[in-house]
Amino acid sequence: MLKVTLTIRTQPALIGVESKKARAPVAGGLAPFLVAISHPRLTLQSEEARLVLDARAARTYAGLAGYRELTRLAAQQSYEDVLAAIEETAAEGDRLAAFWVPGNSIPDVAAEKPYPRPPFSYGVPPVHPVRVTVIPGGVRAEFTPGRVRAELGEKPPGSPYEPGMIRVYLRQYPKIEIEAQVLDERA
Repeated sequence: MLKVTLTIRTQPALIGVESKKARAPVAGGLAPFLVAISHPRLTLQSEEARLVLDARAARTYAGLAGYRELTRLAAQQSYEDVLAAIEETAAEGDRLAAFWVPGNSIPDVAAEKPYPRPPFSYGVPPVHPVRVTVIPGGVRAEFTPGRVRAELGEKPPGSPYEPGMIRVYLRQYPKIEIEAQVLDERA
């Protein structure tokens, strides 16, 4: 009888698989919104009207005192008027203090009170009139209107689209080895 020994060595094929998931773009929020406001402005500049009275020509024509002399005269008369009023008030007080004496009652003292002294006079009215100069005032206005500016910023970039993939490849070819060995057993 003939014996044959077969030795079979096999190696299957090795397959490689490589895959990648697809990625879709995703927006990262809203685009920025910018609002710039400049407020309106109103600027007013006013100058008051002025009235200038010049009586120098009239006073010079009449030969009257200047402003300094007139001021000194008015101060002197005011001083004299105050002293006279103090003296008169003191005398009336003394009379009213002795109210039992006939003629010292309040109605009697009030009836005797003289009219106030007229203000001092320093001459006749001038021949030349007073020169009047009017400097008109004015109002200047500047208006700057306000503004509102709105901008929509650029949209934030998303990630780009990357397609997915699958790749299958053969890493190693299949292999079969068959070895036969004949054994002679005739015995």
